[in-house]
Amino acid sequence: MLGDISKLHLVKGGIDPTNIQNAPRIPRSTLGLTDHDRVILWVGRLDPVKGLDILIDATTRHSMSENIHVLLAGDGLL
Repeated sequence: MLGDISKLHLVKGGIDPTNIQNAPRIPRSTLGLTDHDRVILWVGRLDPVKGLDILIDATTRHSMSENIHVLLAGDGLL
């Protein structure tokens, strides 16, 4: 047994989508991106234990690496 099930709570997605439905959208061009670019957004603590080096290495090895952009949001040691 993993613990008391009555104390567990499932968080789906982590945010209430109604809070961001009317948020202003930033044009991709503001970030130097085109409509054909693929974007990976990573949000979290910037720490070596998170394995961001693996994510970045994987994107550079991908056959479409010229069109893949990794956006990082957070703070920490990196």
